[in-house]
Amino acid sequence: YLNFTGSMYKYWDNRSSNKQYSLTYNKAERHFSYSLTGMRTMSSNRKNENTYMLSFNIPLGRSISSQPVFSSIYTTLTHEEGRGSSLQVNANGSQGEMNELNYGIGTTTTKGHHESTQETVSGNAFYRSPMGNLGLTASADNQSTNQVSLSASGSLVGHQGGITVGPPLGDSPFAIINVPGGKGAKILNGYGSRVDSNGYAIMPSLTAYRENRISLDTRGLPATVDVLESESTIVPRAGSAILVNMKTIIGTPYILIVKRSDSSYLPIGTELFDEKGVSQGIIGQGGMAFIRGWDPTINILNAKWDEGRSQCRILPNKKWISPSEKGNNQIVTLEVKCII
Repeated sequence: YLNFTGSMYKYWDNRSSNKQYSLTYNKAERHFSYSLTGMRTMSSNRKNENTYMLSFNIPLGRSISSQPVFSSIYTTLTHEEGRGSSLQVNANGSQGEMNELNYGIGTTTTKGHHESTQETVSGNAFYRSPMGNLGLTASADNQSTNQVSLSASGSLVGHQGGITVGPPLGDSPFAIINVPGGKGAKILNGYGSRVDSNGYAIMPSLTAYRENRISLDTRGLPATVDVLESESTIVPRAGSAILVNMKTIIGTPYILIVKRSDSSYLPIGTELFDEKGVSQGIIGQGGMAFIRGWDPTINILNAKWDEGRSQCRILPNKKWISPSEKGNNQIVTLEVKCII
C-alpha cells in the first residue's frame, strides 16, 4: 500500500519553522516484506533536505513446535543527500514459553561525505524474571568507543502473608495473588510473575475501574496441590492494591478401590467422610473414589449410602503407604475393605 504524510513544525522565539513530507510504499511478499520511503524536509530558509530509505523485514522459522534463535532480520539502507549513507542490519529473537527472554544484535555502517567510515556492532537483552526485570545493552565501534549498560527493576511488596518480590509496579493498581501450595505456578500475562515459596505472586499494571482477569497456569504443580479456582476477575480502583485468593486443596492424592467384606463394591454415590464428618469424596464405578489429604496409616474413613441408613468404616493399616513415604508427584492406588 501507499502512504503519504505531511507535518509542519513551528517554534517559539522566532526559530525557523520546518515542513516535512514523506511518501512510503509497503509490500508484503510470501517470505519477506519491504518498504521504500522518500522524505523531504523544508526549512524556512527554503533549504530542502531529501532522504531515501529502503527496508527489508525477513521472518525466520516457521515451526510451531520450536522457536528459532532469531525470529526476524531487519535491514535498512538510508541515503541523505549531501550528508552520506548508512546500512543497518538487526536480528531479533525471543525464548521462553511466554517469551520471557528477548534479545537482538545489530551492525551499522555509516559513510559521510569527506568522512571516514564508521562501523558499529551492538547487542541487547531483556529478561522478565519472577523477581523483576533485567536488561543489558552493549556497543562497540571501529573508533575505539565502547559502551555497556545494565539495568534492573522490580518491586518489594509487604502484606499480611509476608514480603513478596515481583515485577515493577509503576502507578497502576496491582494485585497480590495468594495460591496456597502453588509454588512455581505462572501468572498468565503477569510480566514474568510466579508464585513464590510462601504462595504469593504480584500481578502489576492492572487497569483501574475496568474488569481485569487474573489467570493461573497450573502446569508443573505437584500432584499434592489441587487448584479449585484458576481464574478471578477484579475491578480495582486507581492506585489500589487488591488481595486475590485462589482456592486450593493441599494433600496427598489417593485413588481408593473400596470393597465390602464379601469383596463386592460399594454402591455408586456412596460418600466418604473423615473423622470430623467432612466429606472427602464420592465412590464411582468399580468402587473407585479419589481423595486427598488422607493418611491411611492413622486416619479412619466412614462410608455412608442409602441416605445414611447404611454405613461402614475403612480402618487404618500400618502396612499401607503414608504420605511421608511417597513422592510428591505420585498418585497411589489402594484397595481397601469397608467393615460394617
